[in-house]
Amino acid sequence: MREALEAANVPFSRLNPRQARDFARASGLLAKTDRVDARMLAEFGRRMQPPRTAATPEIRAQLQALATRRRQLVEARKEEMTRLAQTADPVARADIRAMVTILGRHIRDFDARIMALIARDPKLTEVSRRMQSVPGVGPIVAATLIAELPELGGLCRRRIAALAGLAPIAQDSGKLRWPSVAFEAAGPMCAACSTSRPCTLRATPKSSAPSGPE
Repeated sequence: MREALEAANVPFSRLNPRQARDFARASGLLAKTDRVDARMLAEFGRRMQPPRTAATPEIRAQLQALATRRRQLVEARKEEMTRLAQTADPVARADIRAMVTILGRHIRDFDARIMALIARDPKLTEVSRRMQSVPGVGPIVAATLIAELPELGGLCRRRIAALAGLAPIAQDSGKLRWPSVAFEAAGPMCAACSTSRPCTLRATPKSSAPSGPE
């Protein structure tokens, strides 16, 4: 969708799907069909005026394509490993192991391609370096976030955290104070964030967390 909009030079805004769905519920639109969604999104844009999302640079588009293909290969290998655990026939097991080996080789090849592409761009190299300084974030997680979150570096930390589904949302009511909860975004971005988030949160002192909105 994003590629088609950019190719047609149609302005658009990208946001967390939960934000749009909550707007629909608040507007009384409980049904979910393509027609209802289109009407709701148009109304959301008219009323909320979200900022326009900038076009994706070519190198980030290339990185996203590589990261997408790598993710598909990882999923295929996971499926083969599941089949291996469920298969007793020695011939079938040997074939599955051979396929796992091939997929692993392709995954390593895409890892090298992704790293080489990031190394070609000084800005992406610096973004990757800074992201990997966070405990729990390695080269692949950093590359996935760079590919799936081109807004990195263009939005403030709170807005980018909300878009990624990492921003804690207060759950207070009267004198009750419930733990803040982060509502994740869907898709590959969610998987990358979920991989790194436990280590990141453990490495963040409680005293450094803001006590309220800034």
